[in-house]
Amino acid sequence: MVDWHDPTTVIAEMTALIKVVHVIGGIYIWEIILCLGFEYSVITKKRKFVWSFLLYLGCRWCPLFSIMFQFLGPDVSRKIDCQACVSLGLHFRISFVYVCIGIDLPAAVLWDRNKTVITFACAVWIGNTAIYAYSLTTLRSAWIGFCTILNPDFARISILSTFATDLILLVLMLTGLKRWNHAPKTHGVWRLLWTQGLIWVMVVTLAEVPPTVFILLNLNDPLNLFFQPLGLIITPLGAARLYRGLIDYPVSDGLAMVANEHHGDPFSPFSHQAYRTAQHDAEGGSVVLDSLPVKTSGSEVARGENV
Repeated sequence: MVDWHDPTTVIAEMTALIKVVHVIGGIYIWEIILCLGFEYSVITKKRKFVWSFLLYLGCRWCPLFSIMFQFLGPDVSRKIDCQACVSLGLHFRISFVYVCIGIDLPAAVLWDRNKTVITFACAVWIGNTAIYAYSLTTLRSAWIGFCTILNPDFARISILSTFATDLILLVLMLTGLKRWNHAPKTHGVWRLLWTQGLIWVMVVTLAEVPPTVFILLNLNDPLNLFFQPLGLIITPLGAARLYRGLIDYPVSDGLAMVANEHHGDPFSPFSHQAYRTAQHDAEGGSVVLDSLPVKTSGSEVARGENV
């Protein structure tokens, strides 16, 4: 049986952990570079700026800064203030948890901005952020030839909280999507949201389950940290891809996509009832729908022409 606390085993696993951090960090940096064109198109006004773009930027760049501080710990050759270095890296991680969940929250729009749903989602979101911040107060780090965390189990409560929060918000999102079961399932934005939502559930499960299991097993310090870098990049990676997919989606698939004055923002509020009304009109043969919004009596729907 393996002695997980044997110094030789711990050193070998620590070496493997450092390599994993660099590989995962390299993958995320490559992802950042590949998708810079999206940010550039907004900055140069080739795309319309919407408020949720700020959340998108935070979700993309906060993990990068966190990764940079993780690189700094094992790579520097002279003694540094490890407590400050590790704390800064984890503060950037808190920031990305905050803004990535902020990207999830507008899924409550699928509930027609129901106040109860939005209040519940916000309470879960704020509670998770508070727990994450509290866990940082117990962090202890020191220099032993490189920076290391002396109590990796400090993250236990925050990892469990994040896992539970992700599941709650994703179930909320999928339940909201289910309310749209009258929408076309073979094409359209409904299908995009539904398939992306299912992928999102799998992404969060894959990202959060391994670190949760190992932090609970508490075999040794390196293994407690081993899968956390994976969760660090998968969550913002999936959130950013979902956002870009919604932004780039052409709102034209034969049924009305109801929008408001913030047309073009995938997280702008739209009405479930208005969608059903527009669908009824379309099925009655009164409208041929286009992707541009125009005002009709009482609401804005996709522009159409009488047939």
